[in-house]
Amino acid sequence: MSSTVTTQEFAKDRAKSKRSPEMISYSNDLYSQIKGHEGYFNKMYIDESGKKPVRTIGIGFNLEEENNRDFLRSIDIDPEEVFAGKELSDKEIRQMYNHSLRIAYTDAKKFLPGLTSYPRDVQKAIIDMSFNLGRNKLFKFKKTREALEKKDYNEASKEMMDSLWATQVKGRAKKLSNMVKKHAK
Repeated sequence: MSSTVTTQEFAKDRAKSKRSPEMISYSNDLYSQIKGHEGYFNKMYIDESGKKPVRTIGIGFNLEEENNRDFLRSIDIDPEEVFAGKELSDKEIRQMYNHSLRIAYTDAKKFLPGLTSYPRDVQKAIIDMSFNLGRNKLFKFKKTREALEKKDYNEASKEMMDSLWATQVKGRAKKLSNMVKKHAK
């Protein structure tokens, strides 16, 4: 059994969302949010914000990960051509984003069981963190998860900001933390 939402499951969820203007708005908001945080690049660039430089394209699509290069091949894009400077189309970048989002969404649901029962802003914050951090780093936010499970949004917000990640991504962390904090009572 796959640990990632299958293409069919994701398509089914998206098809459902097409029936609901609220879900379309949610999906568009999440896309705009993540795109705003990650940037949008038709050509490969070197992301030097972490410990080591990472070849990246599109909306935060990490080309160092073999599974991402395999995904490119599955949609008939040669990673070597991308490394050589090939410019990708908006459609190709959206395909890569959807691939990355499926993984981030799956990991976010594992990080916070019952994710969809939380306020939309909290969901979007956790999915965005998952998109940015990846599963292994996201799962290091144990105190954040514990606070969220208790619906202690104030504490969860504080724990998000008390991290190396927050010092690295600064404005992004503050925005996501505030999205969680605004649900504190």
